Amino acid sequence: MFDLDQAMSDWRRRMAASGIKSSKVLDELEGHLREDIRALASDGTPEVQAFRLAVSRLGCTDSLSTEFKKLSDTSSMAVKIGALLWTGLSTALAARLLMGVIPGKLSVLLSAHVFSLTAGYAAAFLNGGFGIYCVSYQWFRAWSPTRQQSLSRAVLLFSRLSVGLVLAGLLLGMCWSGQNRGGYFAGGPREVGTLGASVWLFAFWLIQESGQVSHRVTMLLCIVGNLIVSLAWFGTGIVAHGGGMASYWPLDALLGVHLFFFTMAVVPIFKTAEA
Repeated sequence: MFDLDQAMSDWRRRMAASGIKSSKVLDELEGHLREDIRALASDGTPEVQAFRLAVSRLGCTDSLSTEFKKLSDTSSMAVKIGALLWTGLSTALAARLLMGVIPGKLSVLLSAHVFSLTAGYAAAFLNGGFGIYCVSYQWFRAWSPTRQQSLSRAVLLFSRLSVGLVLAGLLLGMCWSGQNRGGYFAGGPREVGTLGASVWLFAFWLIQESGQVSHRVTMLLCIVGNLIVSLAWFGTGIVAHGGGMASYWPLDALLGVHLFFFTMAVVPIFKTAEA
């Protein structure tokens, strides 16, 4: 009699023997495998045939091992470019702020606040860019589990950076406000926006750490995060200066682009559910 758990254990041993030894990667691959098996079984395919078919779809041991090793040695080009852009932006911003701190034009506390918020928001925007890249890529070909794992690791890394930096920026801003304005939180648009973005980024990070959401949902949440950060970063600045967001076309265009890609990613989910 076919034992799925035993077959899965044997499959994991073959994967480990071929060079894929990371338990997190094996768990991710097994999750995809079990999901495919459940889908096939629900259509009436016998469990043993569903297992063999799912394994063949996932890829043979040698091909998976080759792709995994390739991605382990070097991240995808999109992740590399994104990481370089973020590092360059953060370095340039730090140098610019330092040029203001040294002659005494800017306080250290205010400079640290500006750097933390800007670098944190930029990290969140980078995750949104990864989400858009993922949606665009899927228009042409399917994501392999190992490529999903590579991008998911990058998104988790920048989620940690964004939530840490934005929370630090929020606290530093409160300290600066307490020293210079007589209160730690005045409830202005910028402060409320930063608080809202901090709550979202923290919740998103917890969702990722839990490992309970799929790769597709994670990428969708990255795009949602860009919408929230855009409103918290730029929208609140417009409101603080007495303007209306509806009349500020660059922000409207930015939000429109993200809504477009979010819709394009959600539509296949609804079609699958209806089918």
